[in-house]
Amino acid sequence: MVVTLQIQHALKQSTNPAHTIDLLNVWAANLRHTDLAQAWKINYQAEYHARNGIFAHTPYYQGLVECWYWRGKFYSVHKKYAEALGCFYKSMEYCDYVDDALLSFENQAACYYQDAPDQFIANRVDKLALHNILGVTLALQLQLDAALEHYLIAEEIAIMTHNEWMQTILNSNIAYLYRVLEQPIEAENYLQRAFQRLPEALETQAQKRLYATMLDNTCWVALQHGQLYDALIYANASLELYQALSWSQGIVEVLNILGVVYQRFDQAERAMVEFEASFELAQRLGFQEDMIFSLIQRGMLVATQPDYTQALALIQAGLALALDTDDLSQQALAHKALADVYEQTNACAEALHHFKHYHQIRENLFNERSDQRLRLLQVTHQVLQAQHQARFYYQKTQELVAEMQERDRQRIELERLATIDSLTGLYNRRHFLGLAQSLLEQAWQAGNALAILLFDIDHFKQINDRHGHHIGDQMLQLVATTAQAALRQSDLIGRYGGEEFVVMLTRVSNAEALLVAERLRSTIEQQVLSDAHQSISTTVSLGLALSYPHAEIPLERLIQQADHALYQAKAAGRNNVQIYTA
Repeated sequence: MVVTLQIQHALKQSTNPAHTIDLLNVWAANLRHTDLAQAWKINYQAEYHARNGIFAHTPYYQGLVECWYWRGKFYSVHKKYAEALGCFYKSMEYCDYVDDALLSFENQAACYYQDAPDQFIANRVDKLALHNILGVTLALQLQLDAALEHYLIAEEIAIMTHNEWMQTILNSNIAYLYRVLEQPIEAENYLQRAFQRLPEALETQAQKRLYATMLDNTCWVALQHGQLYDALIYANASLELYQALSWSQGIVEVLNILGVVYQRFDQAERAMVEFEASFELAQRLGFQEDMIFSLIQRGMLVATQPDYTQALALIQAGLALALDTDDLSQQALAHKALADVYEQTNACAEALHHFKHYHQIRENLFNERSDQRLRLLQVTHQVLQAQHQARFYYQKTQELVAEMQERDRQRIELERLATIDSLTGLYNRRHFLGLAQSLLEQAWQAGNALAILLFDIDHFKQINDRHGHHIGDQMLQLVATTAQAALRQSDLIGRYGGEEFVVMLTRVSNAEALLVAERLRSTIEQQVLSDAHQSISTTVSLGLALSYPHAEIPLERLIQQADHALYQAKAAGRNNVQIYTA
């Protein structure tokens, strides 16, 4: 409200027709989330003045560039992406008529932008901003190859103009594309670049919101890698930042992500809580796409319990909403989910019906997008002609860019190795302790019980002395592999040092923790390490320390207790489990 009054005051004071149009465009941009009808009126008013005002060069082309840019944004609010693309292409055409001398002057109206994503327009809408928004809009339609083409053109311009901030945004956007394409390595590369370019101190709302989005994307990448604990950490960090920014769209999305993470952890109850929280907030705010996703995911989750009646009701509600909003991608997802549930209930006719709908929608989407891609390539060809000079210089930098990408890959690999014990493939001690501390604090907040299990290989020195260190290394690897297979998916395991291993068991009762420990001991006892000359078996001794709900025992103390119990297991003859008692 304050900014609106400031713009209105500036309009009354303005004696420069171009500045007046700039103010109208910014005002309309700010109104699109609160009063879209008024935003449209002001947008048309700005276009009229840009076409009919008296300027040094008539019409005021920069004003028209921004009128059509924001008009495209207005269509995007209602998810009318085809109309939005038409507006952005029109804006791109007007860019060719803009007097370059105008760009050297500061757009004083830009300081009134309220929405964090708009604040990257530090001065004026230009081809860099347009290629970026074309990429964003095409990505929302899942035209990922066309979106990537625009992002790469924008990246060329950003590099040529030394625009670090836009390079950061583009790296984040390209990472999202690779995330959707399920190419986590490439997504991780671009996210690393984006993280490197962000300043250490995040000062503006735009910087903080971009950082939260990057954490969001990193969570999905971790999920694609199967790194569930990392995904949980990134999702919670993203949620915390979104909440601090009061950005509802981000909060809704991350709640859905948390639901997926907990679903992968086989924590159905916790996953349902997150999906329901996301749905409730999305429903209150009118975020229909997130509502549909939540409904479908809840239905798929309920089907595993199994409660097929409720599962079908939830997914059908999601389908109805997808039909109402004409969201073909979500309709396809809903039909696929319904087909799977009906198949599980042996309702073959209904399953076939939904499979047919699923494939028909997928085919229609492809054909429709193929036509749009052809039109896009025609427009892109015209744009590339104007960017020929920039592309010429960009090609000269390809070798350098490839070298930088290779260095990024090497650095990411080194960072991965810094968290993993190279011999066993388990988390190393430092990384395990960091993850365990996070899980412990979450357990405190949720009031859940957990346990620390410390175990080592009995008479390991004798194995090394009698058979050689290479056999000792193989035994460590066998024990590590066996332990991973014997533990639950939600448990965390690491190599604590030498022949000693550490496990955190989450959300377990005393009986459950003891059962897991005994299963681990018994499974290792049955393993045999064989080579050409001999067969070697081993046993382990285990110490168990329990943390009760709301006890809030520090991690270091829990490990000390488990170590004490391990000592007791050794004293009791080895190959047994001892529980710490004070």
